[in-house]
Amino acid sequence: MRHLLLYDGECSLCDGAVTVILNHNAKETIYFVSLQSDKAKQLHKEFEIDSEVDSIVFIRSDGRVFYKASAAAEVCRQLHGIYTFGRILPFLPFSDRLYDWIARNRYRIFGKKESCPLPSAEVKARFINY
Repeated sequence: MRHLLLYDGECSLCDGAVTVILNHNAKETIYFVSLQSDKAKQLHKEFEIDSEVDSIVFIRSDGRVFYKASAAAEVCRQLHGIYTFGRILPFLPFSDRLYDWIARNRYRIFGKKESCPLPSAEVKARFINY
């Protein structure tokens, strides 16, 4: 079972989230695709994802696609520890509005990287950026 997480590889917040996921996804079911990659463009077409979407997109192994707070909740379903509580995100009032606000301001608040950082050798296979 392999799920795909499309994330903004230039966003410091997103990069931190990827690190958390790598540390708490013991079954290694989540693979990562930078939104800036050619693979992300291919997945946008394949799964009919709006090209304007610049926030996380979670594609489950069964082909279902999730956005915003629902995507974060699906990621949390794959994690262990305290992060499993993130499953409730879509049920919280205004969760997508809060997500949208953070997404709009993520570079200003958390910073922007000039490029996607290179993964370490032990996790490199979980990054799909071709």
